[in-house]
Amino acid sequence: MMATPFPMRIVVWGINYSPEVAGIAPFNRGMCRFLAGRGHQVSMVSSFAYYPAWRKMAGDRYRLFRTDVLDEIPVHRCWHYVPARATALQRILHEFSFGAISFLRVLSLPRADLYIVVSPPLILGPLARLACWLKRSRYVFHVQDLQPDAAVGVGMMSKHGILTKALHGMAAQAYRHASLVSGISHSMMMAFAEKRVPPKKRYLLPNWVELDEAEDLRSAAESPGSKVEGWNRETEAMNTGGGELGKSSVTAIAEESEDRTARQAARNGGGRAAIDRWRARYNIPQDAFVASYSGNLGKKQGLEVLIDAARLLRNGKRQGSPSIVILIVGDGAMRPALEAHFHKDPLSNARLLPLLPEADYRAMMEASDVSLITQATGTGQFCLPSKLLSVLIAGKPVIAAADETSELTRAVREGNFGVVVPPEDPGAIAQALTALAARPADLARLGRTGARWVKRFEASSVLGQFEHRFQEIVCGSLAESREGWN
Repeated sequence: MMATPFPMRIVVWGINYSPEVAGIAPFNRGMCRFLAGRGHQVSMVSSFAYYPAWRKMAGDRYRLFRTDVLDEIPVHRCWHYVPARATALQRILHEFSFGAISFLRVLSLPRADLYIVVSPPLILGPLARLACWLKRSRYVFHVQDLQPDAAVGVGMMSKHGILTKALHGMAAQAYRHASLVSGISHSMMMAFAEKRVPPKKRYLLPNWVELDEAEDLRSAAESPGSKVEGWNRETEAMNTGGGELGKSSVTAIAEESEDRTARQAARNGGGRAAIDRWRARYNIPQDAFVASYSGNLGKKQGLEVLIDAARLLRNGKRQGSPSIVILIVGDGAMRPALEAHFHKDPLSNARLLPLLPEADYRAMMEASDVSLITQATGTGQFCLPSKLLSVLIAGKPVIAAADETSELTRAVREGNFGVVVPPEDPGAIAQALTALAARPADLARLGRTGARWVKRFEASSVLGQFEHRFQEIVCGSLAESREGWN
């Protein structure tokens, strides 16, 4: 049982929020809901919804400010520039416009005891420092994406360019003046160490999931040797400076549990019949083996590889072998390019679908046999894709096309819930799909393993530890040390 918190006034400040359903937005909303449920007075400062389509709704385009109330939490929305094409320069203007307008909104609100600042945008770090200086408060800098490092990794910026140096300098200032610097992956913790963020200020805050079986999870967490308990020990050790980066309790074996996939299908009402209806709606053969990607259609995902894999599967299909259909579902900057590929060479064994509402997304997951997560070369070192968690909740195995050094590869190998292939290699994806389609028993086993593994990221455990840490900061028991800086 978590201790009763000291109630605080908290402002969460970030560019993405509900009704956006992809990327960072669900986690910002989940954090606000958790903290409000714990008795804190929570407000959100965000933008008008635009992601992943990169366009606002018609009624929002010319609004400067608006305050919505979602889950009884005030959401202060601010105008920002949304480009039609997110080039490097336009992306900078996009983020700076939100930073400037939202900074004014933050100043207009009552002083908060704590500001939780979510990056990207990176510009929010220096602005949070200024806002906290004016309001005599403090901020936590939570990093969802190490933008300069990722941009250099994919060749979008020169490692020694002026812009890169400026962004790294901006990040250093944000880290220096934050009371706590949190990140979502082990690789981020190592990057923070290299950037000389003092150990006491580094905090591992992975993305989380809200599980339906919360009572079962709490019981498991209280059982000696459970995987959830193991993850809690690991993160606690890292976040208190007592653990080594890179170690994991993932190899611990959990007790066998009921097949998650069957229970999820029953909850969604209809099992095989519901799956057949969904497949019929999108003209997918009932006996086809379905592999689905769902989420942001961006450059970092390298999704053209799935179209190439579908071509190989179509051209190499043998008589009597199962039909394999690839679904690409979502929206984003690369959607027009993907549409052009489909227009040029229509594929009977591939579909390009729009971003689906929640109920339709769940039906798609039930209708899928395996989930695909792709990353372009050089993009996955610091981030564990948030879509992985929802895939594992649904009890689906994963084919990950990612670098060996990526967080995604690390998770799949340690959790043993899928297959890893090299990025941007359509032949490897086609081969992995063909092999899994022929081994349904392996699919079921991998799905069960993933459904158990993901429980370590249950929201109340992850966010409860985070709340405890920042309460120490606000109450003054954690010194805001500047040691380690030159």
